[in-house]
Amino acid sequence: MRKQSLTLLVFSFAFTSLSHANSNALHGIWAMVPLKSGIANVVEFTADTATVHSFECYAQGQSDSSADPETTQYSLSDQTIALNADGQPVGTLEIKALSATELTLFQAIDGMPNGGSSFTYRKATEVKPLCDLYQEPS
Repeated sequence: MRKQSLTLLVFSFAFTSLSHANSNALHGIWAMVPLKSGIANVVEFTADTATVHSFECYAQGQSDSSADPETTQYSLSDQTIALNADGQPVGTLEIKALSATELTLFQAIDGMPNGGSSFTYRKATEVKPLCDLYQEPS
């Protein structure tokens, strides 16, 4: 029994450390690789807030900021980011991959092929969209 309790304690500590590491790795500015539609948002994660800066690429290297930034509170549990605004849940995102330079998020959307959409972000040093990567539809 003591060995089993010790094993559970080690796994609990490892899990807590992994979540804490993910939380620290998530902090900072992340620029989204532009979607085919031209959307190329930039998100800033701090200790407990996520601020989304909306951008739209309309030509390679050119963008327009389409709205004021939106700030929500977030919490990280396992690989799930829960977003809240004014104490009300507004959505969840699943972390599919997280490294020092790249972040992939999945948002479940009813009725969408594959059950939702994936978004790829690159770590950035400033709030600036990645419109240099935008490929105009032909």
